[in-house]
Amino acid sequence: MSKVPLAIICSTLATLLVSFPTHATEIQSSTLQDATRIQASQISIQDFSSSANLRNRPVTAILIDSYGRLWTSTQSGVFLHDGEQVISFSAQKGHEHYAPSLDITALAEDSNGEIWATSTSLGLMRYSSQRQSFLLFPSAPSQGITDAIAHSSGDLIFIAQGKVHGIDISTGAPIHWITRAWRDSGAGDAHQVMFSNGGDVFFVSGSHGLVKLDVSERKSVETTWRDALRWITSGGDTLNLRENHSLENTEKYGARNQASPTDLETALDATRGSSRKLAVFRDLIFLGTDKGLSAFTPSGTLFQEYTKSNSGLSGDHITALASDENQLWIGTFNGLSRLTISDFGNFSRTEEAPLQDVLDFSEDSNGDIWVATYNGLLRYSPGSESIKDARSVLPTLEIVDDRIMAVSSAFGSLWIGTRRSGLTIFDTGNNSPILSDLVFDDDFAVASIAQIDSNRTLIGSYSHGLFLLSRVDDSRIALQSSQLLNEPILGIFPVEFGVLAIGGSKIFAVQPEEMDVVELSLTKGGKPNNMILTAVSQVSPESFLIGTQSHGMLIASIKSLQSTATLREVMPEILQFASAIYAIEKDDSGRFWIATSNGLFLYSSDLRFLRRYSRANHLQADNFNFGASLRSTDGTLYFGSNLGFTKITPSLATAPPQESRLYLNKINAGAQRFRGSQRLLRTETITLTHKDRFLTLNFSTRDLTNVDTTRYRHKLEGFDDDWVDIGNRGSATYTNLPAGSYVFKAQALNASGVWSPEGVSIGVTVKPAPWRTWWAYTLYGLFVLAIVYLMLRVYRERMLKEQAEKQADEMQRIADQFADEVQDQMDFQRVLADSMHRYNKELLAWANVCIRRSAEYAHGDASALQSGIEYRLRVLDLVQDALYYRGEQLYLDPHAFVSKLFTLAAERHPALNQRLTAINDATNELLPASQAIPIAVIVGELFENSLSHSFAASQGPCYLRIALTMPSVNEVQLEIQDNGVGIPAGLSFEAAEFAGFAIVADAALAARGALTIGSDRKSVLGQFLLAEKPKKKDQRP
Repeated sequence: MSKVPLAIICSTLATLLVSFPTHATEIQSSTLQDATRIQASQISIQDFSSSANLRNRPVTAILIDSYGRLWTSTQSGVFLHDGEQVISFSAQKGHEHYAPSLDITALAEDSNGEIWATSTSLGLMRYSSQRQSFLLFPSAPSQGITDAIAHSSGDLIFIAQGKVHGIDISTGAPIHWITRAWRDSGAGDAHQVMFSNGGDVFFVSGSHGLVKLDVSERKSVETTWRDALRWITSGGDTLNLRENHSLENTEKYGARNQASPTDLETALDATRGSSRKLAVFRDLIFLGTDKGLSAFTPSGTLFQEYTKSNSGLSGDHITALASDENQLWIGTFNGLSRLTISDFGNFSRTEEAPLQDVLDFSEDSNGDIWVATYNGLLRYSPGSESIKDARSVLPTLEIVDDRIMAVSSAFGSLWIGTRRSGLTIFDTGNNSPILSDLVFDDDFAVASIAQIDSNRTLIGSYSHGLFLLSRVDDSRIALQSSQLLNEPILGIFPVEFGVLAIGGSKIFAVQPEEMDVVELSLTKGGKPNNMILTAVSQVSPESFLIGTQSHGMLIASIKSLQSTATLREVMPEILQFASAIYAIEKDDSGRFWIATSNGLFLYSSDLRFLRRYSRANHLQADNFNFGASLRSTDGTLYFGSNLGFTKITPSLATAPPQESRLYLNKINAGAQRFRGSQRLLRTETITLTHKDRFLTLNFSTRDLTNVDTTRYRHKLEGFDDDWVDIGNRGSATYTNLPAGSYVFKAQALNASGVWSPEGVSIGVTVKPAPWRTWWAYTLYGLFVLAIVYLMLRVYRERMLKEQAEKQADEMQRIADQFADEVQDQMDFQRVLADSMHRYNKELLAWANVCIRRSAEYAHGDASALQSGIEYRLRVLDLVQDALYYRGEQLYLDPHAFVSKLFTLAAERHPALNQRLTAINDATNELLPASQAIPIAVIVGELFENSLSHSFAASQGPCYLRIALTMPSVNEVQLEIQDNGVGIPAGLSFEAAEFAGFAIVADAALAARGALTIGSDRKSVLGQFLLAEKPKKKDQRP
């Protein structure tokens, strides 16, 4: 067996620019693992240029520092992406973010976390986190620096005008042995410097190739690339290029059981003399050239090629590569891109496969997956990852409607449900149709297909209900359909006891033996379910997960088909992101995968939340399609969306979600300003004085690609009762904090749905003002005690002197007051007795009038006589209840009287009261009782007449209004109006034919007024004169 020539691989290191979290050009130790589990569909490249402010800018260097910040440089600028904002540095003096030179050639980070940049025009620059600007480093050459590394020993090693130099960054002193060792090597001009994990430094020379600087011996050693890699790999923990790596490759390159060592060699030979960048990421070797990006397996087999035309690369000319544990950053001549390798396979639209709106899946006996889309039927072969149109696989297949809603492959047949043309069944063995177009009308939509056995199939339609298709005769190919249910069916889900079918807010159970359909009774909160149901999955023999359209996930206990199942909410983590559940699949380990309108959620078998997947975790889409899911026989899961479908191998998706590490970016505490990552990390407590009115803390994660989806919350312990959710705004402000000690905490919720448990924690101490310290309060207390003591002495002396006088005066006052009260009470009793005597005489007189008139017009009807007398006496009782005493007179409140009259009507006419609208427009002005009694009698009689006669024949709404107003101080106007039949023609108050009209006529005469009937006979108007000025209501005693 032959190996990939190490000299060929290592020759690319002459132009290698690989950045890792700690050092920009360090040769990191990394063991490449077997790459057979990675498939091309798992690799995704996104153009990050716009987000990083690098659109159409040639990237010259990339650095991911130890704080997670992304640094990039171009031929005309430096950019910092800290997770909160993109900072662009300017060469203009006085600028907030200043850099003396913008022609950056390299970026590095030393062991203290300091950022260094090299420039061909001005030399070496160091970043000041406090000033947020780059400053020239005077100890270095002023120009021509092309490359630099920050060594783990604290030294900075760089190349200036082809010479190797070293500087102690703590003192700024030059390191002479490095320059001397390079000169002794006789290597000529150097053009790149790097170092290994072991600390040895290597530089590339045009004449001598690779030269090693032995740090421990402080001398140079000419070496070869093969020896360099052997030294670097000592300990077995670095680049380990193996043979015999097989790889499931894309169909473009085919599957290779034996890796070919010539593929990488050929690629390197083809790019000799051009710019080449090399990086190792997630078990793959990536080679960047001016023609694009190529991926190779550890043994050198070509895995995939990427260009701007077939991926998200910002350009074909690769200028820089840098990787961390999550992604590979790719600099091009046109911007910045990001490569990720997910646990999922994403399949989207291609020219050969119109993968849009994937609606259903089904697996055939060969392990191929049939994919139903709104643009036709496709077949996906997992082994080769190829996707083909169904017509190219089955040339005789005819589908009238390409809008495929459901598909099922079973027992040698392919069942295809369409949007408007019903069902097509195709025998894949004989390449012939079994039954074409099961159509009842032009809108027969098949939503779901479920195979019961080889002879029976359930078809769900949201336009025609649930059907059973059965074979008529085994000797011939024919099917007979029967409708089981005439209800819209959206999905059919096999369970242990049979099948559950959902439609709207209903769920039906189908027992396979008798094919009986039973609607299950569902309740939530004691009320029948009215939520739209979308998915069902069985948890245990009696427990079922039920997804909804807008209320998240529910669980129901179904003990029998006749019992009522109570729904209750579960999985509250889903509602933080989405409310619609579209599909539920259970993997081989019992975990539940739940596709929603905003992400894919993973729960354990006991329904414990594990994590959320989204586009941030390299899913193709966050919004999945209803019912588009499948668990294949090998345990692979498939979920469909409007962009294609996602393939998941659950056994590979075992890594726990990464927690979002939170960083403090800036603190403004009154007049104090805390900036710079190092200073913020060293700050444990912030101290504010009484003059510091505000405290502002800015924080963010370093999730550079999901800034908008990260949510934050914070809490100031000792001040906030609970966490304060602030969405995606990483800032907290407090003003006028009381003196005391607090602890500020902040957390981030990443796209996986996991809150960072540690987050940010910093103490906050607010010192009290001098006049609010403990010793100040002690002085205040002593002063107050002295004042109180003096006041008590004065008070006691005066009290002893005044006590006797006050007691004597009080006894005399009580005696006089008692005598006055006795006299006033006697006068009041006398006046009240006289007033009540006069009023009772008047009231008794009107009672006699009412009895006399009732008897006069009764015509021998004893029942009518009794009823009339009882009502009129009740009216007089209501008058008495509405009386008020003032001075020596009794007064009537008209408004209160009418209100009591309405209450009486509700008791006498309960049926009419249900449709009666009574309006009380009577005045609140008090009327003398002597004149108010006859007016009240008139109102009572006319009101009863309306209720008893005007509305007798009406069954609709009734309306009655009583208005009693005072245009002047001695005038009262009355209006009673209804929408009944009105007063019959010929009736009048002057020639009364009934007791009520006679009583009204007598009362109008006594009240010094007159009554008239309106022209429409539905209203009565009255006008009366008062003998004295009425009292205002505010004059009541």
